[in-house]
Amino acid sequence: MPEGHIVHGDAVRFRAAALGRPVRAASPQGRFADGAATIDGRELTSAEAYGKHLLLGFGPHTLHVHLGLIGAWTWWTPDGEQLAGPRTTTGSGNVRLRLTIPGGPVAELRATMVCRLLDEAEVDTLLAGLGPDPIREPDPEAAAPLVRRSRAPLGTLLLDQRVAAGSGLIWRCEAPFHARVSPFRPGRDVTADEWARTWSALRTLMTAAVPDPALDLPTTPAPREAPPTAARNAPISTRAAAAVAVTATREAPATGTRETAVGTGGATVGGTDGAAVGARDAAAVGTREAPAVGVRDAAIGTREAAAVACEAVAAAREAVADGAREVPVGTREAASGTREAVTTNGHSTDALHATFAVFRRTGEPCPRCGTPITTAPLTGRPTWWCPHHQPH
Repeated sequence: MPEGHIVHGDAVRFRAAALGRPVRAASPQGRFADGAATIDGRELTSAEAYGKHLLLGFGPHTLHVHLGLIGAWTWWTPDGEQLAGPRTTTGSGNVRLRLTIPGGPVAELRATMVCRLLDEAEVDTLLAGLGPDPIREPDPEAAAPLVRRSRAPLGTLLLDQRVAAGSGLIWRCEAPFHARVSPFRPGRDVTADEWARTWSALRTLMTAAVPDPALDLPTTPAPREAPPTAARNAPISTRAAAAVAVTATREAPATGTRETAVGTGGATVGGTDGAAVGARDAAAVGTREAPAVGVRDAAIGTREAAAVACEAVAAAREAVADGAREVPVGTREAASGTREAVTTNGHSTDALHATFAVFRRTGEPCPRCGTPITTAPLTGRPTWWCPHHQPH
């Protein structure tokens, strides 16, 4: 499922391309014909992401999009050359909504779960039920009360959209690793300091993933070399090392970490998450976000993995420049063998496969201590962790 940073990236792209400009709207598929006719020719007045929800303002009307498991925006030049989004072919057969910016790009929405128009009262109802979004909310106390009251494991809570709107399977593994907290620890047993570290890591990782969320690349990490035996504090990756330097330690907090305030919230509609956006988003502690394990490649999305890596080198260098501990750039990019750099949509993606610290790295050595990474089901979905740094 496209996670929150993907949706924030969509909002960033819409603001850059169309804010303050009239937009032509059409529904080639026909399923959103009335809605498209209503906003056709209107000026885009706002573009915000709230967790996994995208809200595009067109005067008195708000377009509400929730991508669900496999939905996506694709972007094209007027001549039909794809600019961003999962690789596909042009054509109107499965396009729910096409937004054309005169003199600019074209955005096409496919396979979405929710595409509807809301009035002001309906937007208020949506927002009233949302949890804090790590990309927008810096204060861990915003979600702490729910965590402190819960017996559910931390990894489950990080899928609950009332606790961390926009978080998903990748971040529920990576953030606890950086915070050195077991994903199996019950929420009520997580200390205030541990939760603060977890929230800060979640915020840093997700925010860093926002700028370019639409590269069409796999989520499977590349092989990596085992770290030195004594390298307990060895850099995790250019992306993760920046997160560790900024979030998982308090020895040298970085002051220059990018913080993109582009929306808050989660995925609850009228108090029942899933009533409007489907049961795939967790609405209650312990509810699975996307129960179909067999589709997790689609659920996580090829786009998300690329998003996590798109500015990895820059993030690490910022952490170093801001006084955090030194992070050798490209440490985990040195995989076994030489891999040719791939360029997609004009961006180098060579760092992609060296991004994740524990996600989908079963049996590989922990980049800090060398202990084999372990995986096990948690709330019906797999999770990965280091038994040494994240003991139950």
